[in-house]
Amino acid sequence: MQKILPDGLILRSLSEGYSHDRDRLPSFYELVFGQQKEWQADGNLWIENMLSGDHPTVTDADCFVVVDPACDDRIVSATILIPQTWRYETVDLPAGRPEVVATHPDYRNRGLIRAVMDAVHERSAALGHNIQGITGIPHFYRKFGYVMAVDLGRHATVPLTSVPSGEPEQYTLRPVTEADFPLLDAWDRYVAPQFSLSVRRDRPALWKQVLFRPQQTLQVIEDTDGTGVGYVALHRMGESPLLVCLAYIVGNQASYLQTYDDVLRGIRAYAQVQYHDRMPIHIAFDSGQPEALTMLLDRTNAARVNRRHYAWYLRAASPARLMMDIKPVLQQRLLHSGAHRYTGELLINFFDLTGLRVEFDHGCIVQAEDLQLRTLAERDRCHAGVPWGTFLSIVFGYRTLDELQHVLPECFASAKAEVLLHTLFPVKPSRLLPVS
Repeated sequence: MQKILPDGLILRSLSEGYSHDRDRLPSFYELVFGQQKEWQADGNLWIENMLSGDHPTVTDADCFVVVDPACDDRIVSATILIPQTWRYETVDLPAGRPEVVATHPDYRNRGLIRAVMDAVHERSAALGHNIQGITGIPHFYRKFGYVMAVDLGRHATVPLTSVPSGEPEQYTLRPVTEADFPLLDAWDRYVAPQFSLSVRRDRPALWKQVLFRPQQTLQVIEDTDGTGVGYVALHRMGESPLLVCLAYIVGNQASYLQTYDDVLRGIRAYAQVQYHDRMPIHIAFDSGQPEALTMLLDRTNAARVNRRHYAWYLRAASPARLMMDIKPVLQQRLLHSGAHRYTGELLINFFDLTGLRVEFDHGCIVQAEDLQLRTLAERDRCHAGVPWGTFLSIVFGYRTLDELQHVLPECFASAKAEVLLHTLFPVKPSRLLPVS
């Protein structure tokens, strides 16, 4: 796919076969991001990994560049689509993650990012994705149909000096081996219902992506018999005073109550080995932690739980398709609820002349339809109204209708609609630790 843009610029993917595009792309990203400390840590390694041909999901057709033929095909803008599989509780959702969005400083404010994002969305749709997610600068990606709808960033910090010492350890940490990958997947599947969204890794190659960066490690949580009961994912932050716990997952053979103190001690012991005399000051827990762990962190001496987070941007090309994709989870939520065996419909107005209709029959979702609400009569029939940009916040358990009404008083729901929305979309954390 090639597209001619204004000023003679050309948008194309690496699959077009211009080898110099691949050769120049790492240098282009270094030019744009090289001064950022986060990039200096492992940004170039990340790009090389995605362009290597060995990445488990990224192909040449997922890497897009804009070149300037007048300047020897200089790369002036680029983005890479990372295909992933997410879970909505237990239901698989094919998803695309556009990342490393960049434009050369001399070519900004020409609409190049929009052109590249359009190409990425087209490619993502061709791969069967209805959902895209991106982490990025404040507000910017809303113009491309994204809404902030999943917590992102530091959730809690625990000073290493507050981790208790001396007690007999029932659980210890050891490095993951490839033989553990099936266990990691099983533990992730076990905890998936606790989260609105999570990332599925059911192949060894996907787990290796977590480990390819030298700053990251996976550690199995073992009991005294040497039986694995869960895992933690840790990320060393270079000169930062933080050692980040990206994930702390416990399967069905233990609990957070049983493992918590020993896992903190294990993380401290890992830090002592890795950092020597440059010990970090805090363990930082990333967003997307289970409720039980948040409670324990909140009651740990000197720990601090952050109630204010940044957020992932999420996009859904079709809300109706999303409803049908997650139908098994929604129907399970209706079961034995206040809307048990509900028959009827739910009409939602998105205030942009579009909406959503969901039809129910005895507690089963039989149809979902994207609506065009062109007349006042059509809009007046709706049982609820939320701006489209906030609907995903409800669907993914990020905010309730009541919470949205505090800042958007135009949001409304009939009594029936409020019961349905509350039942179908409970507040839940999400853990989108990315497949790099």
